[in-house]
Amino acid sequence: MSEFNFTEGPWELEETEDGHVIRMGKAIESHGNFPSHMEIEYNHGCLLDGEEGDVFSEAEIRQAKEALANAQLITASPEMHEALKLYEELESELLMENSAWVNGLPKFTQSLYDKWVEIQGKRNEVLAKAEGNEA
Repeated sequence: MSEFNFTEGPWELEETEDGHVIRMGKAIESHGNFPSHMEIEYNHGCLLDGEEGDVFSEAEIRQAKEALANAQLITASPEMHEALKLYEELESELLMENSAWVNGLPKFTQSLYDKWVEIQGKRNEVLAKAEGNEA
């Protein structure tokens, strides 16, 4: 299996005056002349909760909402990767464990079922984060 070189999570999404910033892993805010390589800025200039008197076109608002949705998805990507790896491990265990087979078909043992329920919970958390519905 190949080694992945992406920044481990969690990644955070922070609203700014002009848009939002994705801060990856243990990234710190850059205070020097050069931006951090661990941050992605989306300065679309159109806050979704603009103040009275702000005038934004429908296209600008749609683009700002889309940029925010993209940022939420990107921010959740390390956790998505982790959830997929957990599912892959479960699938391998299910297919390889002799006690999980009945009449030529795989069947959950209690330990595999418990692991599956745990992975479902993780999946639901990650989907909520990706969709901007974090609790």
